[in-house]
Amino acid sequence: LDMGIENTYDVFPNITRIPNITCPTFILHGTRDCIVPFYHGKGLYEAMSANNRYLPFWAENMGHNNIEYDMGNLYIKKLQNFLLFLLKYPSKRKISPVSLVMGSEAGKRLSNTKNFERRLQRK
Repeated sequence: LDMGIENTYDVFPNITRIPNITCPTFILHGTRDCIVPFYHGKGLYEAMSANNRYLPFWAENMGHNNIEYDMGNLYIKKLQNFLLFLLKYPSKRKISPVSLVMGSEAGKRLSNTKNFERRLQRK
């Protein structure tokens, strides 16, 4: 039962956590998601600090599990654009976008971010 409010038993209390995020955040959500209603994604975007907002991807007429399949090319392009943005984002910590997506070990193996950027732009 979704009452539009967070309760103490919520295993995903994202709406209360998102104001604490201090890095660029990319939100994508299907507008016809019947598992996690679309207003949850919009609410997260609106609740986060304006400094951390990256242009969201509201996948029109998509549900919860079909965005990457039915909108594959656009989905990949949006992710690539976000990763390229992260490469140029000023940060106090040196974090590879590969680490963010695939874990720190993958980031260590692919430490040359210029090579990674070229790979992203080719796709």
